Amino acid sequence: MKFQVLISTMNKKNREDIKSLLKKMNIKRNYYIVNQSSHSDIPCIYHTENGEVYTYNEKGLSRSRNRCLFESKNDICLISDENVTYVDNFDNIIINQFIKHKEYDVIAFYVENAKPINNLKNGKVNLLNSMKLCSVQIAFRKKSIIEKNIQFDERFGTGSNLYKSGEENIFLADCIKNKLKIYYCPIKIGILNEHKSTWFKGFNEEYFVSKGACYKRIFRKMAIFINIQFLIRKYKLYKKNISFFKAYKAMNEGCRQINKKIFLVGDFFSNTGPANANKSLLKVNNGFLKYSIRKNKITRVIEMIFKIINSDIICFCSYSRINIIGVRLCKILNKKTIYLMHGYLKEEQKYREISNKDILIEDEILNNVNKIICVSKKYNDILKTINPKLSIDYVFNGVNSINIFNEDIKRMKKNEKKFTIVSTGGDNIQKNNIKICEAIYLNEELKNKVRYIIIGEIENKSILNQYKFVKCKGKIEHKECIKIMANANLYIQNSYIDSFGLATIEALLAGCDILISSNVGAIDILNLNQFSIIQENEDINEISEKILYKIKNNNYNEIINKFDIYINDYRYRTFELLRKMEN
Repeated sequence: MKFQVLISTMNKKNREDIKSLLKKMNIKRNYYIVNQSSHSDIPCIYHTENGEVYTYNEKGLSRSRNRCLFESKNDICLISDENVTYVDNFDNIIINQFIKHKEYDVIAFYVENAKPINNLKNGKVNLLNSMKLCSVQIAFRKKSIIEKNIQFDERFGTGSNLYKSGEENIFLADCIKNKLKIYYCPIKIGILNEHKSTWFKGFNEEYFVSKGACYKRIFRKMAIFINIQFLIRKYKLYKKNISFFKAYKAMNEGCRQINKKIFLVGDFFSNTGPANANKSLLKVNNGFLKYSIRKNKITRVIEMIFKIINSDIICFCSYSRINIIGVRLCKILNKKTIYLMHGYLKEEQKYREISNKDILIEDEILNNVNKIICVSKKYNDILKTINPKLSIDYVFNGVNSINIFNEDIKRMKKNEKKFTIVSTGGDNIQKNNIKICEAIYLNEELKNKVRYIIIGEIENKSILNQYKFVKCKGKIEHKECIKIMANANLYIQNSYIDSFGLATIEALLAGCDILISSNVGAIDILNLNQFSIIQENEDINEISEKILYKIKNNNYNEIINKFDIYINDYRYRTFELLRKMEN
């Protein structure tokens, strides 16, 4: 059982600062430090035999802890910060308790100067008494947390632009709501040293707004009663600063801000790219999301009408003929609307058959929603150029990094006799894989050296069958696709247009070198040089030359070392999207 302390700190300038911090905390091994600093725009990373240190130019305690949680590769993790001094062998104490209490996913320990929890039946923590715990008491099994898609809500905590506290309470509440078991162990593991709070500025309106938002996030409909009991219980502490009624009003305002009901209208059932992106929204649901659950067209319309009426924000997730009914109803009811744009039919009709009716419906949606959110900067820029009057923003698609980027993927490339290239999209004209075949065939060296695997639906096999180096896999399960990528040398995406191109990122995380067309939306999150980009995707000479270059010059290490896996994971991207919806 591997253990690691997850330390959030700020503005450490060098290794000596880190050494001093570890000495003060009495930590000798098994540490993972995220140091938030404004000293550099480029992440600084270094490893020692005892731990890892990462410096990022960013702020926010919850973000720091999410990075720690996400990137740690150990079984048991302890949340920490620089104001704790640990007892000797505290790591063994924690490990032994998890061995002893195998049924528990989270164990909270006694930290001196932190509030102890007394009189617990069997030590089990429930929703109410979890509010008494502070973050530095919490240790957890990482597997349990990741499997339930639990993380710190980045709207809360020190450094947040919204609410300055409550992040650990929300974290524990989400654990409990997801059926994880929490145990309180009164064994001392450290001392919380007295320090001046970086967020508490007194009992002002901002303080009570944050409290109200936190309680609404945790207790939902019961929040109003929790607010009142809190105000009565703490009255002696704040009465000199603010009246009971002003504090009550501020807490209600916090509840109102966090209580925006969002209705997602779209496909949550099929295996298309947009549908899979939509499904990721549900995996990190913060409790205030509704979504389409009906498949039948008539019942779907009825469901949509009722949920629109009872929601604050309606997000139409990609194009649908049924969605136009919802857009028109929202217009009548003056509801806030968002269009999550996974593709643009006007551009795509150049490469596939699309009816004029669908084009007109898409135009009506675009011109009648309050905001359009694209899945890449490239699409955002295209749309702004076409219609600058539209309110447009973008959030990149996210990838399920943890399921791909792990030690279970065994690459076998060294044992392969041939250089393996893989592409997705079948023989879809928009993906333009046939030009890759022509580029390989053009060069005798490539023709004999390369094996080209094409994944996806093939409508005309006769064209591809003439190329002996081509192997068509057809439509396969996502896991099988990742395995093929993991055993390939190079991934090529030669699209005429691609709103994002999630397969490119999946291929990178699976260990492939990358060669993509300049039309792929994912290009904006990758650090690619000129030899990794196809400028003219119909120029088979250019494609052929760049494949030859990739055989001799790998780019995987160069790209992955500059790729921020955390912010490109679907969990982070989904929360980013939800924040933009709420705003």
